[in-house]
Amino acid sequence: MNKRDYKKAVTAMGSGICVEMFNIGMSTADSDMNMTNDCMNEVWKAMDDARNKANTFFGKGRKEFATAKEYNKEKRRFFKTLFNGISTDFSTSIDEALKRFNQAMPKK
Repeated sequence: MNKRDYKKAVTAMGSGICVEMFNIGMSTADSDMNMTNDCMNEVWKAMDDARNKANTFFGKGRKEFATAKEYNKEKRRFFKTLFNGISTDFSTSIDEALKRFNQAMPKK
């Protein structure tokens, strides 16, 4: 997946989560809408953070490596590490927002 597709996927996932939070919050009696709103803002912040971090570029040029193979290997390693970190941060933020959202719902 390239950067553009990754950013689209993050946007689609985050937007879908926010829509569901809104729908559930509005249709559930006695739900805490202020906390629901805060949780939706957390999801939007996680989306923005992930998209902004995805704009990172590999800071070294081809000429800094002895061969093209070394350059490509290092570039792949850099982006794999970068996107694994971004995905972990995004997932953690979403999980925390969903835990708080569940607390906003009334217990039966």
